[in-house]
Amino acid sequence: MEGRDMMMLKQMGKLILLLMLALVFSRSAVVANAEDPQKSLANGYAAAPPPPRAPADDPSWPTLAANPARTSWTAEEVRGSLKPVWYKHFTPYISQKVQVIAVDDTIYISTSGGLYALNADTGAQKWLYATDLPLGHSPTVYNGVVYVGGFDHKIHAIRASDGAGLWTFEGGKGFHTNPLVIDVNGQTTVFAGNRDGYFYAIQDHGSSAGLAWKYKTDAPILYSAAYADNTLYFASNDMHAYALNAQSGALVWKSAKLPGYGFHSWWPVVYRNYVVFTGGWNYRFVAPYPDGGNPKSLEGRGTLYPSDGYIGPQGHEAGDWASGTPTLNAYRITDYFEDKPWRRTTFMLNRSNGHEYTFDYDNDGKAEYAPFLYYGAKGGTRYPSAVGPDDVLYQTNNYFMEGSDIPRGQVTGWKIGTPYISIPSSSTNAVDEPLAFSIGGNVVYTRLCCDREARAFDLTSGQSWFYYDQGGNVLRRYLPDLFEEGWPYSYWKHGDPSAPVPYKGKVYLIANNAVIAFASNGVDPVTLPGTGADTGQSPDSLERGSTAIGLNTKATLSSSKWPLLIQQETYYSPNYRPEARANYFPLLEVAGATSSPSGLSESSTGIATVFNSAFSGGQTLTTRVSKRTPTILFNTTSSVYYLNGSLAGIAWPASSGVSVAASASTINGSQLSEGWVMVWDDTDSHRWSPVILSFEKRPSQIAFASDGLDISFGGSGGYLALTPLYGMSAPKSNEETSWPATGIPQDTLTRIRLLDRAARSFPNDLSETWSIDDASGDASFTYNYSYVEFSGDWGTSPQRIAYVPPRTALAAWNNSPIRINNQPLSQQLDLDYLTPVGRVAGVADAASVTVRLPGIA
Repeated sequence: MEGRDMMMLKQMGKLILLLMLALVFSRSAVVANAEDPQKSLANGYAAAPPPPRAPADDPSWPTLAANPARTSWTAEEVRGSLKPVWYKHFTPYISQKVQVIAVDDTIYISTSGGLYALNADTGAQKWLYATDLPLGHSPTVYNGVVYVGGFDHKIHAIRASDGAGLWTFEGGKGFHTNPLVIDVNGQTTVFAGNRDGYFYAIQDHGSSAGLAWKYKTDAPILYSAAYADNTLYFASNDMHAYALNAQSGALVWKSAKLPGYGFHSWWPVVYRNYVVFTGGWNYRFVAPYPDGGNPKSLEGRGTLYPSDGYIGPQGHEAGDWASGTPTLNAYRITDYFEDKPWRRTTFMLNRSNGHEYTFDYDNDGKAEYAPFLYYGAKGGTRYPSAVGPDDVLYQTNNYFMEGSDIPRGQVTGWKIGTPYISIPSSSTNAVDEPLAFSIGGNVVYTRLCCDREARAFDLTSGQSWFYYDQGGNVLRRYLPDLFEEGWPYSYWKHGDPSAPVPYKGKVYLIANNAVIAFASNGVDPVTLPGTGADTGQSPDSLERGSTAIGLNTKATLSSSKWPLLIQQETYYSPNYRPEARANYFPLLEVAGATSSPSGLSESSTGIATVFNSAFSGGQTLTTRVSKRTPTILFNTTSSVYYLNGSLAGIAWPASSGVSVAASASTINGSQLSEGWVMVWDDTDSHRWSPVILSFEKRPSQIAFASDGLDISFGGSGGYLALTPLYGMSAPKSNEETSWPATGIPQDTLTRIRLLDRAARSFPNDLSETWSIDDASGDASFTYNYSYVEFSGDWGTSPQRIAYVPPRTALAAWNNSPIRINNQPLSQQLDLDYLTPVGRVAGVADAASVTVRLPGIA
């Protein structure tokens, strides 16, 4: 017996050793770290119970990202190519991060003027709960009550049926976050982070509210919280993530300090045993290497992409996603974060202790992280993850490079603990253009930055649908009224896109400061008068060696080519393909001689680019393009200007009034009673026409023809300023064609004279200073300008303007709290001139302007 016992012990020892070795050598297949001891053969860890979601028969979207776990998923699936059903345009500003909330056949929208409730089927307004200051984020609807925070320091409880206020609770500062509303042991409790750095728990007592507890962090909280299993998860701008006990407010854990510069606008996502946070890009763009911190440089060609194509081998790796889904082995991403973990912007933390989840798939002893490269703008926080019906974590990602220096990507899934990512959609977008997305059933709804495209695709089949574009093809055809009234809002958002929301057979999105409802039974497109085919030309056929971008026009030239003014904006025929991209429209080429130039030099200031074209034995044509004015300023030492381009009419001021001609004409310069003429073309292809020409010297003759202008002078031509009469707002229908018969209306003539004077004071450079008021938090920016000015042979006084930066001017428009020299913008000189980058406005008869942005204390 003793011998047999010894033999059995030896055999058992060998078995134990073999089992230990098997466990060691299978580590790369079982990839969870020591903090996550539960494992399964399928994916290296055990799935936690799924976070709470709405039942399959509940289509509601009652809070930000659909539910307290912030999974951005609902069972409501709206498929197909959708068309607009209705829209509701708002005058109060809708913050770009605000999301549509949909409950009980009602749509709720937070604005700078209060909370709106709309009929989900028709868009009719049910009620408005007005506030004195902007609301901070989207509301939450719970048991017939709507809860929303504001910059007035208050959480507002509002009866959903009629908009009546029930109570308010005041925090230390403004609420920039969406309130979570949870039943805690039978007590309805509202949770929200505040700009004062505290996280608040507020008990709803029906007609009043009381503080249950509050927890202090070391910086403002601008990142909404998620909830699961009596635990609240959020991040503070002290760069830590927190988990708090929902009942007591006790700290469950505080994470290590995370890389980045803040957590703004969005939310964490509860996923299985983890909570996933997304941060911002970790590098600044600073002189002398402004592009050195660009993600497209650090995570693009030459670093992660040795050549064009996908970032890793393609295949069909099995996972929780649909069988046959295309996949990539993104080992270059996991290797990249092994070497440079400080560049990661997605953080998967263990829900039990806050430690970051890492793995070691390649078994090299180095921690690997979630394989999601940065996808977003230069500023702000990247858009959060979402959890699909397949229980896969989805996130926007960078994984493809072709042609451009900007990588491309789309929403990808991740097989946890491996470098494998799924590619459920064949379409890609530039990764520096943020993409928001949500999921309804198996359909992913995406929204491109800048109020642009909305699409959808099926996670299981890859089928895709396109149903919205800010440009002429969709919005102008289906909603022409919104196309016109929404222009002031159409270029204002980039870093924080708002995801579409599916609800009861419709998809809702916010665009042009409006809510638009899309459905399969939407309106048919309208045929627009004067809408021609895409007559634009390829950029390659027009752009020359040097280009300067103005407010709404590009000037492009080379050492042997005269300056050509071009516009990148396409208007489509009603049947033009939706996937079309904008081409260029040539406007006018400005020449100083019939021969070509022989040389080119270039210089720049803080706001202007200056080109000098040399020609004809030492003569020059100078071109100035500024970031503050739509005017393009020329100066020639020769005695002629040739403006080559398609023209249909000309107007000029004479002693007897303004004359108009629509056919070839010769104008004697002595007839000009003022120093300007105006020309226009005969198409709807672009909005740059009509254009005002402002002269310094009196021409001896102007020869007008359908192919341009020949302008002659007795000596040097001097300054010539070209200013479009309108910005993005085109002339009224048939306005120009009526001028030969009816003349120039008085209000149009008044505008021409104002722009003529403004063109004679060209903003050529500036200096900038700024300060912050410690008491109010107000930030003040002062801009001091220098100008190139000319009066002219008519003695026209230049209209000096201290311009407000265009994007700031757009933000300050329409009753904004932003102050210009301590006054609203409406008290200053607003040229009512919209460009792709903002409005043109400023302080008249001044060379300096101070813009004050209100702090929200």
